[in-house]
Amino acid sequence: MGLLSRTLSLSQEKKVSEKTISFIQFTKKFNISLCAVFSKIDNNYLITNSVGFDGISIISSISTNDFWDGTINNPNKWYSFTTNSEMVPFFQLFSFNQKDKIKGIYICRFEDKVFMVCSTESISFIPNDSIIKELSFINFDNKEDKKEISINLEKNENIYKFQIDVKNAIEFHVGKNLRKLEYKNIIQNSILNEIYLFLEKSFSYPNLISTNSFGIFNIAFVSESQLSEKLLQTHLIKELYSILDEESNLLILANLGKSNSYKDVMDFLQAK
Repeated sequence: MGLLSRTLSLSQEKKVSEKTISFIQFTKKFNISLCAVFSKIDNNYLITNSVGFDGISIISSISTNDFWDGTINNPNKWYSFTTNSEMVPFFQLFSFNQKDKIKGIYICRFEDKVFMVCSTESISFIPNDSIIKELSFINFDNKEDKKEISINLEKNENIYKFQIDVKNAIEFHVGKNLRKLEYKNIIQNSILNEIYLFLEKSFSYPNLISTNSFGIFNIAFVSESQLSEKLLQTHLIKELYSILDEESNLLILANLGKSNSYKDVMDFLQAK
């Protein structure tokens, strides 16, 4: 459907250093389309940000500090695993669907995190030191500039308001598959981040998407004609199946009408 997007985080007011880069900007800069960041929580690591990972892989990512110490010894250098025997120890971190597609795994430890990039038949990757240098500058809270977004809104007259609710879909998916319940909230947020970045890519400028409550996305859709609610919902369920499996059917889409008022649209995007 070629849906377009920009993300908006209206709750964040702090200024971000010019040297920092958002996670999605980082992946775009280096053309990385299948990767994950594992963050250390207590004595375990688990995915907190990813692109192209399904929900089961995110749930399966819970791994011990000892596992990573035994496989990736030194920080700030690439470790490449490209044969089946080399990759076997890492297959436990993936769903069956993703594991079967992986042809290479490339890993770098930095700070208290692990950065993993995967290659497949259709996705290639060549590790280089410039990526490592950029890792420490990722700000995972960095979002679009509010002023730039407001200018874009004022230039468009036909704005249709939609709300996507994936809260139940995420909670049911995690509840059905997660065994270590102490990480439930973190895993749910990690899957939400994957969906957030999926929507960032799937919706194109000049449309806008904001999220101010868990699992709820407000969309300002710019179009010359009304978009079919049923068509949009069917499209989203189909696309999110790759992340949530059959729980994607629990997605709820609400059509909240049309607006040509800048204030009304901004209020809608900020609504919780």
